[in-house]
Amino acid sequence: MDVPFSSSGALGRAHYAIVRKVESATSSQAADQHLAAEIKSIRRQLAHPALDLKTCKECLIILLYCSMTITSGLLDNGYLDFALSHALVLAEAGTTVEDKRIGYMFCSMIMSAEHELRLMLVNTLRKDLENSSVPRICLALDSLISLANEDLIPAVQSRLHDLLLHNYPHVRRRALLALRTLSRYEPQLLTRTTRTIQKMLKDPDPSVASSALIFASDIPDTDPELHDIQDMVNNMLEDTLSTLHKTPRKTPWLILRILQTIFTLRSGKLSYIISFSNTLTDFLNEISPSGLISCELFQRTLVIQVCLPRILLQIYKVRLFCIGIILGIFRNFSLLSPEMLLSKEKSQGISAIRCIKGLLTSQNPNNQYLFLSCLESLDPMVWAGTTEEYSAVLDAFEVGRVMEFLDAPDHLMRKKTMEILNRIDRGILSAYYTQALQSIPKGLTIMGQNAFVVRLLEIPGIQHKLDGEEYARGVKEIFAQLETRLGEGRGPILEDAVEVVLIYIRTSDLSFRLACVATLITMFIDSGTSLEPTFMVIVSALAAEYCGVLSVPPTQMLLAFSVNLKAYSPVVQDTCIAAMLRIAADCDDKIAEEVISSVSEVRQNAGRHIQRRCDQFLAYSVESVPLKAAVRNATSSSLPDFLQALQISEEKRPQSPPFSSSSSPRLASSTTVASSSKLRYTAYDRPQAIPSLRVELPYGSLSDVGTTNSLTLESLPAINLAAGPQLLEGVSRVASEHEGSREDLITLDSPFMSDGA
Repeated sequence: MDVPFSSSGALGRAHYAIVRKVESATSSQAADQHLAAEIKSIRRQLAHPALDLKTCKECLIILLYCSMTITSGLLDNGYLDFALSHALVLAEAGTTVEDKRIGYMFCSMIMSAEHELRLMLVNTLRKDLENSSVPRICLALDSLISLANEDLIPAVQSRLHDLLLHNYPHVRRRALLALRTLSRYEPQLLTRTTRTIQKMLKDPDPSVASSALIFASDIPDTDPELHDIQDMVNNMLEDTLSTLHKTPRKTPWLILRILQTIFTLRSGKLSYIISFSNTLTDFLNEISPSGLISCELFQRTLVIQVCLPRILLQIYKVRLFCIGIILGIFRNFSLLSPEMLLSKEKSQGISAIRCIKGLLTSQNPNNQYLFLSCLESLDPMVWAGTTEEYSAVLDAFEVGRVMEFLDAPDHLMRKKTMEILNRIDRGILSAYYTQALQSIPKGLTIMGQNAFVVRLLEIPGIQHKLDGEEYARGVKEIFAQLETRLGEGRGPILEDAVEVVLIYIRTSDLSFRLACVATLITMFIDSGTSLEPTFMVIVSALAAEYCGVLSVPPTQMLLAFSVNLKAYSPVVQDTCIAAMLRIAADCDDKIAEEVISSVSEVRQNAGRHIQRRCDQFLAYSVESVPLKAAVRNATSSSLPDFLQALQISEEKRPQSPPFSSSSSPRLASSTTVASSSKLRYTAYDRPQAIPSLRVELPYGSLSDVGTTNSLTLESLPAINLAAGPQLLEGVSRVASEHEGSREDLITLDSPFMSDGA
């Protein structure tokens, strides 16, 4: 950071100094320590009895910077609550709008929804709302929107209704949005304001009318005024489109808001749907055969060959508003039945898809994606010729152009194309999948294999998005074909493929997840042979995550994992044994001797990391209470969270490690090593004793370190800050002297290195 203070925009020297330290830090850990030290310094400053508002304001800004910059999760929830009282004072006693804004902003960002100090904001907000200054009223309304709760409603609702009639449109707009936010806590506010909404829809200021449209979208279907509001919105669309050529710079964004509101206000009434569809089909009737439009966009000339309405020629002069308008029109057409839309097209002699065919031949990916999105909005019956009564709109060349998008570099375009083709005929996508599966190229790099398999996985994700069993079979088939092409057990771990499958399953509904995982586990158990490494990692992660809800006995899963455990690479073995630890937590019966023997056999020829993992399993196979505790304490059911909880529980009991050989007879017999065996490395000298650093800590002692589950400012950063820069430099020098030996120990037996070394 080489910007001088005068040009930095910093509020003061302290603000500039902390930003400079963080920007100049050599690592994220160093930056976190600077931020932690600054938070402690600010805490001491705010405790000063003679604190003035200017210093308070600067301190709050620095705290906001620290909270947004520090590594996520380092600060405990509520750690900055010590400054909330000062923020309330600044919001109340601030002499300028800027001062009050900082106070409100700090409260909205730091104060939790159920914090007791929220009650103290009620009077402050009400005073600012009743102030005659327009900036203070706008600030109070913005703050009310972000700090809304049920306690504010009785204090401010009458004033908000008065502000709906304010002379300034900025106030009217914010007051309407504030009422909408409060209606989430008291829905009756919506019904009390419907008549006011009808008036504000006719407001001469477009921003106020747009806010009224947002409010109208939340009105329930049971409201008796809803029909009148629907008619008004439809009339707004007609009036706006008719005056578009007169005010091209003001109306496009309002058209987008109107189209969005129409789509939200659909009530299922046929008369209303027909009324707005008439307006949109009339709008599309202005489409010319073709047009070449040049648009200045961010100091670049963008030439787009596209069929557009003549009335939209002016819209392109305001950048790409027409893209949103076209997409909004087609999404509203999706509310009509295919028969009704085809009748509209026939009566007016147009075709909605034919109007935008020029987008298909464009070289701009955004235009191509817009065409696919419009195509997806309509039923294939309208344009694909799926029935004899209606012919296809696209010719052979254009259909081939759509098929080319199956191999597009952008995954969103590929998926959207698959969705469209799957709706027309499922056989099209099945044929493409079969061809792709049989043509897996050889000689691909790991990156190439990742990319190819990820593309293949997209197909069953589209074909079987509602059928978990079929999706599981599709995933199994892909990795089986991959193993056939690459050789049994020789493939690398495809991390992108693992991520794609796990995310897809976890974001699906519960019935899909259970069916998919149960099918995968059953196929794994029934196989009885070693499987493709990437597939094994996926199965291990899912088995650990869902073993508690599956009907498959945990002892059966453990036996399946142990059968071919020694045939896998250390990376796969590590994942499998970690999953076996989680599954063992659900075993009420004795673990089979075959499982114990398999793990012991793996341990004999493994590196140090896999040996430790085997020791864990062998020890916990006798005493599973710590495993059950780790399952209860884990933040989620995923395998990484379980392992983290297990590690934390082991760190709390350093005197009796769970994988000690003396704690398990089985382990003692399986880990016996002949006295004649040689060390794999030269033993190190006994480390020299380091003098202890005796420092007085203001917020804890060194003995408190490591007693919490998460890293907070009371642990490592607190030690570093209390020690001071001189002591930290001394610690760094001592640490650097032993850095080489530590690196040797860490890398000596990494599971990601060959055990043959």
